[in-house]
Amino acid sequence: MIRDLRSDLRTSGPGGAAFAGPSAPFVFPRYDGWSFANIAPTVLSLFGIDAGRRLAEDVAAPLRERRFEHVLLLLLDAIGFETWCERAQRHPFFERLSARGRVTSLTAVFPSTTSASLTTLGTGLTPREHGLLEWNLYLEEVGDVVVTLPFKRWNGKRNDELEERGFDGSILFSGGTVFEDLARAGVPAVCFVHESYAASAYSRASRRGSRSVSFATGPDLADKLAAEIRGASRPTFFYAYWDRFDVQGHEHSPRSRVAELELELASKVFGDRLPDRLGRDAARRTLLLVTADHGQIEVRPERTIYLTDHAEVLRALERKPDGSAVLPTGGMRDVFLHVRPEALAETKGFLEETLRGKAEVWLTREAAAMGLYGPGPAAPCFERRAGDLLVLPYETESVWAQYPGAPRPHRMRGHHGGLTPREMFIPFAEAMAEDLFA
Repeated sequence: MIRDLRSDLRTSGPGGAAFAGPSAPFVFPRYDGWSFANIAPTVLSLFGIDAGRRLAEDVAAPLRERRFEHVLLLLLDAIGFETWCERAQRHPFFERLSARGRVTSLTAVFPSTTSASLTTLGTGLTPREHGLLEWNLYLEEVGDVVVTLPFKRWNGKRNDELEERGFDGSILFSGGTVFEDLARAGVPAVCFVHESYAASAYSRASRRGSRSVSFATGPDLADKLAAEIRGASRPTFFYAYWDRFDVQGHEHSPRSRVAELELELASKVFGDRLPDRLGRDAARRTLLLVTADHGQIEVRPERTIYLTDHAEVLRALERKPDGSAVLPTGGMRDVFLHVRPEALAETKGFLEETLRGKAEVWLTREAAAMGLYGPGPAAPCFERRAGDLLVLPYETESVWAQYPGAPRPHRMRGHHGGLTPREMFIPFAEAMAEDLFA
């Protein structure tokens, strides 16, 4: 059963706020029980751990009514609710979940990015609380703009090169992990991560308390998932992250034939091979949860507006320890600007005029006060990383900065991070793994 609550969820945002852009309404995160941020606390509650901020009772109650030993959470990066309803259901895995289980629309967190979302899932905290907001952030600890999950400077040549410079991955975010919470309660957690980043600084930091299993391909993931579930001797939490649709959507567009093939592959991996390897006995003891961190929209590289083309912007930016400007950070769908206090009002006015009809320009402190980044106490690093101005492009628009050596136009055909419906609405599916059998 599909429960499409989009019209209800978009009517009020943080503080009851609502906004409609010229091309599509903005959708605010519903941290009050209807967002991605409520999933991890709900998982903890299924193992008897009270973490607060669970999913709304309307969503959580049916989970508690299930009889299960294990919980398997599949996070399918960028397969948003609209993609699920419009395209994914053509494939058996998604069709079976929709027909035999319950699929409810939730909202992503803000920013609607993998960096913020995976950290929210791993810590149970909102972006405001953990502070890892985006792919590109200015980290005062480093004194430079850092590509966060690869843990390297913006011009770094190797992933995790910051470790070589003496920095630990724990500087990326504040807080412990839900896997540590589970371990303290005696519940094992097993995380399945692609071999290319299974041992990365971010993976190690964000999955503390769990056991990590790397995989190479989709069939390899299905085989290892099945073997681990079958071999579990006590109730266990299993978590697998699948990024292929997001990767192809960025490069070719989320509506491309290549992205469509990734939906087909996901269906074969999780709808055919996994149940075949798992067997009915283990499947009937396993609660299956499937969600996404965000959706994805098409962007047009040739139409990107580069803020660094404007001397008025460059003059206003804060400076790094070496005296160079802190270039805009965040992403091209949610741009963070670090602006000198005396230039803030003038820069905001300039950008509002320059980006009229293309994007919103908000004071970051007002967006935070409105609850856009979530409730709870702000991480010590939050304000320094979020900057002073927030630029939110409308649908299909993108705004960015020209970093030295970066291609222009950029090569992205799909992106996310903003507040449009395709970016913000995500699926939350629940069923027993036994329901996957044809």
